[in-house]
Amino acid sequence: MKKISVIIISALLLLSCSTTKRVKQVQQQIETDPSRQLLEQVVAVQPAFQSMQSSKARFKIDYSQHSYAVSGAINLIADSAIVISLQPLLGIELYRMEILPGHLTLIDKMNRRYVRLTYQELSRHTGVSLAYNDIQSLFMNRVFMLENTQSEMLQKKIVTGSNTSEHQFSLSEGNLSYNFVADKQNLQLLQTAVAMPEKDAELTVDYEGHRLFGETLFPERMQLNISAGGLDATCQITFVQPVFNQKANVTPANLDKLTPTSLSAIIK
Repeated sequence: MKKISVIIISALLLLSCSTTKRVKQVQQQIETDPSRQLLEQVVAVQPAFQSMQSSKARFKIDYSQHSYAVSGAINLIADSAIVISLQPLLGIELYRMEILPGHLTLIDKMNRRYVRLTYQELSRHTGVSLAYNDIQSLFMNRVFMLENTQSEMLQKKIVTGSNTSEHQFSLSEGNLSYNFVADKQNLQLLQTAVAMPEKDAELTVDYEGHRLFGETLFPERMQLNISAGGLDATCQITFVQPVFNQKANVTPANLDKLTPTSLSAIIK
């Protein structure tokens, strides 16, 4: 179980990159206003909701030549909290991640310990500067640019390319490069990637199976792949019967009987 703890917490903490990037031939390169207008259309149709609850989510994790399947739940309240509960044994919560605007907390109930990290501390471990809004955008299937609002992002220099089925958008700022892939027909976001080449760190999320859940169009699956700091792993999340925009409350875990520890102690 300790090895499972390492895999789950590492995969959820380092929301990093896929080595299987899209390599379809780009037919055109544009750096003018049409690029901005096209990305604005993608932003206009992206999911917008106040809450999402998936009480029967499934997690498939590949790490160090091993594969693990784990049940769990995801609760998201926009701009407030994202809680990921992992229940590998008979629906009993053993691992939990609470992502809040000010910090995130990793809880290992099996070993009765936890670690709380600010986003600055998280960035030192992942090599990628993430904030709460960035992580929220990943889970909401929305485009984002670190330390920029969407309006600010749309004022950047945007390079676009197209093939028969997809639009690709590339932006850069400082030592970070961004790539978004959207379906050409309906403009749904299929992939988000953020790379920091000088640190050999990259963050990529692939979205699959978009369909209506009630009135909300949302992907059935997210695939997160890890490649940062010598860690390579893949975590696929399947949202089973997610419910949107219903009243939701997130109760923080009681840490009184748990022992604070370090991140290295949990994922070593």
